[in-house]
Amino acid sequence: MSYLKPMSDWCMAKDYNGAERFADGSRPLMAEVNECDIVVSGYGVSSTSERAWIYISFAAEDWITGLADSKAKGIELGELIAEHISKGTTKTDFEKFFRILGLSKINAENYRIGVDADV
Repeated sequence: MSYLKPMSDWCMAKDYNGAERFADGSRPLMAEVNECDIVVSGYGVSSTSERAWIYISFAAEDWITGLADSKAKGIELGELIAEHISKGTTKTDFEKFFRILGLSKINAENYRIGVDADV
């Protein structure tokens, strides 16, 4: 099952104004699963960078981000995260799961993963 879908102009401009297009010009991707939003977007530092941000927001209160090495890896991990969340997860379970994904530049709010710490 594919969870991630291209973001609308509204979401890009208003809801997730930090979401950048990928280096190939394609739109960021988004999934809504169990009151969580999962966004995979381009890495805004350089429009030629193949890296991708993964952003997860839980019921608009807690959030966590990480940087994937490529758009393809970001999409793969975004789908994996969506599948994990769709099965139901606790905050502690998700922390453990997120740690093993191999993302860099992890930033979290209200998580013990480490604020602004590289993995």
